[in-house]
Amino acid sequence: MACAGKDISTILATPPNAAVPISSPALSRAGVTPEISPLVRRFSKKAVVEQPGSIPIRAMDAVVRRETDAQSKNQQRLVEWGRWLDFTMCSTDDTDAFPTLEVQSRDLIDTWRRLSKSLPGMGDLSPQGTWIPTISTLKQAVVQAENTMKAKKLNGFGLLKDRFHSLIQTLDDHKYMFAIIPQGDRYVSLFTGVVSFIAKASINHIKIGESFSIALSDVSRDLSYVKASAMVSDTPMMRKLVVEIYVEVFKLLCQALGWFTSRSRRTIAALDRNYYARHVQPFVDRIQKAIQRIRDKAHLVTHEAVQEIRDMGHELLQRTAGRESRLDSEEMSHEKLSRMGETLGFSSVQTLSSVEQQATHGTETECLGNSDIDAMDVEGECGSRRKPTRFRDRSDFDLERYASAFLSRYLEDGRSDVSRNPSDAFSTLLPSEVVTELQKWITAPKSNTVWVVGRPVSPFGSGLSVAALRICEIAKEIHIPCISFICKQRYSFASSFSAIRKNGSTGGLDPKEAGLIALLYSVIAQLIYLLPDEPFPSSAVLEKDNFERLDGAMSSASTALEIIRELAIHAPPSLIWVLDNVQNTESTATYTHLKAFVEFLREQESKSNSAHEEGKKPFSKVCFTTDGNCVLLSRLSQKDRGIRQIDASRMAQRRPGRVLPGGADVGQLGWSRR
Repeated sequence: MACAGKDISTILATPPNAAVPISSPALSRAGVTPEISPLVRRFSKKAVVEQPGSIPIRAMDAVVRRETDAQSKNQQRLVEWGRWLDFTMCSTDDTDAFPTLEVQSRDLIDTWRRLSKSLPGMGDLSPQGTWIPTISTLKQAVVQAENTMKAKKLNGFGLLKDRFHSLIQTLDDHKYMFAIIPQGDRYVSLFTGVVSFIAKASINHIKIGESFSIALSDVSRDLSYVKASAMVSDTPMMRKLVVEIYVEVFKLLCQALGWFTSRSRRTIAALDRNYYARHVQPFVDRIQKAIQRIRDKAHLVTHEAVQEIRDMGHELLQRTAGRESRLDSEEMSHEKLSRMGETLGFSSVQTLSSVEQQATHGTETECLGNSDIDAMDVEGECGSRRKPTRFRDRSDFDLERYASAFLSRYLEDGRSDVSRNPSDAFSTLLPSEVVTELQKWITAPKSNTVWVVGRPVSPFGSGLSVAALRICEIAKEIHIPCISFICKQRYSFASSFSAIRKNGSTGGLDPKEAGLIALLYSVIAQLIYLLPDEPFPSSAVLEKDNFERLDGAMSSASTALEIIRELAIHAPPSLIWVLDNVQNTESTATYTHLKAFVEFLREQESKSNSAHEEGKKPFSKVCFTTDGNCVLLSRLSQKDRGIRQIDASRMAQRRPGRVLPGGADVGQLGWSRR
């Protein structure tokens, strides 16, 4: 006697009373499990005691014990199924989470039980605790119904049979959907049992059976997508949506059983040409709506995952650019600036061509003013708000983990707001002199600061926000580290602070204060991305205690500035700063902190210029863009001639429907020469 399918040493190493998962290839191929009689069981127990070292005896005992365990489990499932059908089993806490499904299941069982009493001959398809319906049950019911129709020489079951066979093909999807619901195996058995009953009952009521089989087939066709969606997002919300589907499915089955029960309803069904549309379609529509909600939820989860991957990719590019810039020679730094300036300057060439065409072709000029690249393209490349990465640890401290824990709630900026603006609501044209000044700013070998001032218009309406994002994109293409922030008018995290302020406390945040907090915290997160890979000296400023103070309150602004100053010590030697709409953070409460931040940027510029004179050639270039005036920048530019102001207000001085003379589309910033 051979022990097939197992290594002998494995069986010998197994204790006599331990289960040995042995399967016979011959039995597996035949698909037959041998029937084990009580005599065989007694002999197996006695033999393994008398000959514990015999491999054939132990193999036989393992098979007997395995089959005994399987029978015990099946018997236990059968008992639980019978108790559930009789409503004597107490619901578990998990099932209580979906009471509507449990209630609807009981209604369906009651209806099924009443109908089975009124329809003789259903026999084994009646709800009882002596058998558990499976997919095979439905297959057998369809075959029996077909054979009965043939024996009676009745016609019309062909289409109905096809519908039920189509439904059988999707039962695996139904089974998976129920699997994500607690105690889902009960609902699978209930579903297959009732559908099997309907299939057999349809012999005498073809039209009713046909209508409900069509409905079930239509619903089941979409389950493959729902199954994939549930695999992507197995969340409490997704389970709730799946439950909504099957509550409606069970209502549909109750409706079907009800029509079989009532003679008057059967008569109506036979005479009503719009029977399906009147009585079945509403259930299908509700089920389809629930399926659509699952589609929408899965799409949202997928979109968030893709956005997170995009953010991680942007962070990797930031880190890579920071690492590369530390190794750049003087010639390489100048070459990068020249390439960036040439990219900006290429728009000036486009401008001259536009002016030439405008002089000769008035109608074509209007077409040239329309941007082929909108703000959505910019947002898609630059990504949305920065989030601290979570896959780098340091031996002394983990700054990125601190940033993720304490800053992530406050990392909001206006990139998505820029992208959501309709293209006809804001200008995407820049005066040619603005492009020229930006070219001078970026190609200058020394560090310098520019402030581009537009007209006060609707939020992000001047086109300067789009231009700021394009500068960030160009810097990324040239592999120059760039820290950027787009200030907006409202911040979601400020609402909780505002509620506190309305209750009389002084700890709340207005939109301008929230803007300053978001700006400072975002700069901290981006500077952390740019930290060197090699160890650097630790500092008390960068300890966890300081990050814990970054709680979103205005009192944390001073701590945030300290952290920024410390992180800047370890930043790459070459750095570009692009800050848009900082006037949205300017108020009496924020002025001191905002001034300290701008002065910090000026200090960085001075340090870079001092190092430049020593021959080290680093740079720190800063670009402010504002829709309207900024009091702080205006005062500093009057005192400090190092801040060069660029007037971009001419973009708002054209008449409606006319292209700005000498204007360049900011969407063309970054086009390379062909």
